[in-house]
Amino acid sequence: MCSRRPNPPAEPLSRPLLLICLVVAAGGACSPTANPVTAASAARYPEYTDADATLFDDTLAPEVLGGSAMAATGRPLAERAEAADAILRVRVTTVTSQDASGTPAYTLVLAPVGPPLAGPRESEPLSVQVLADSPAYPLVRAIDSELVGTTFILLYRRYNEAGRVALHWHGVPDTDAERASIGQGRALGDFRK
Repeated sequence: MCSRRPNPPAEPLSRPLLLICLVVAAGGACSPTANPVTAASAARYPEYTDADATLFDDTLAPEVLGGSAMAATGRPLAERAEAADAILRVRVTTVTSQDASGTPAYTLVLAPVGPPLAGPRESEPLSVQVLADSPAYPLVRAIDSELVGTTFILLYRRYNEAGRVALHWHGVPDTDAERASIGQGRALGDFRK
């Protein structure tokens, strides 16, 4: 028969560790599409405008999800590439369904695959939301966890939204044609600088 030893008394948490625990418990951890930062840090990013929303519309091209193309990708994709902070090949590692503030949504956790196509390397996976009003939402809902393992190209830019840094994005298939269009957009952006 085994005997149990009583657990030693717990040591009090250090003040910094206690503060971190309180911030996380109070909801201060990162939200799926925005990293909480000070207003001073967010001030270096542009405001998210209607024009920006046409480029970084927080959605996936239907082809990423096995759907058919809705429009040609040439000029708009090149414009997205020119305006993007970074362009990465990513793999979906987690798909989570939730109700975000009364609105159904999916959160996709994306792990970078290989070096960035443009911009800085991300050291951590990115989380993006597909909201119910997104054109991609019905397809994401239909295939749900089957998305895990899907690889695509993520173009994104960070914005200042009410003193917080928010990441807005667009996902396209990882194909030679898409990479060529992205290359044209980046070259045009480099030429204009």
